[in-house]
Amino acid sequence: MSNPSLEKFGDSDFRAKEAQLIISLKFHHASTLAEIPLEVAVSAIAKVWESCQNPGSP
Repeated sequence: MSNPSLEKFGDSDFRAKEAQLIISLKFHHASTLAEIPLEVAVSAIAKVWESCQNPGSP
C-alpha cells in the first residue's frame, strides 16, 4: 500500500518507521483495534502523535 504523504518527503526511513508502527500496533493492539471504530483509533493515534511532538504534554 502506497502512502502519498510519505512519498512527498522522499525518505525511505519513513516507510520503515511506518512498517514498524503497523507491525507494533497489529501485534500489541489487534484486539482493541478490532473492537473500536476507525475514527476512534485514528483519533487516539493522533493524540499520541501530538503528545510525542510536545514532550511536556501528557
